Amino acid sequence: MQKGRGETILLVEDEAAVRDTTKKVLDRLGYRVLVAEDGPAALAILSSAKRVDLLLSDIILPGGVNGIDIFNRSQELRPSLKCLLMTGYASPPDQQLPEEVEILSKPVSINDLATKARQVLGA
Repeated sequence: MQKGRGETILLVEDEAAVRDTTKKVLDRLGYRVLVAEDGPAALAILSSAKRVDLLLSDIILPGGVNGIDIFNRSQELRPSLKCLLMTGYASPPDQQLPEEVEILSKPVSINDLATKARQVLGA
């Protein structure tokens, strides 16, 4: 299984059980994890001086700011930030998905999460 190298991942997930489990998995894989429950909280972190190497966000979020919105705003704040979006839906929302964004289908296996995070960050 591919491990992290101390990179920092901003995890944006509104479901507490999914958020907590994903954080634990990422911690065990060797990543530092910052957590946000919704889009506005994620944007606050991205607007701060905190290090973030990868945005890992659910697409569908409460609070009027979804995962695609967070990615689009992150490109203004941190143009080199890598992004990985997750969805539990068969098809993403009507909003246009950026080509450079990878999508993971939930539920995500530990191996798939580890592999895709490492791939997006650069093996």
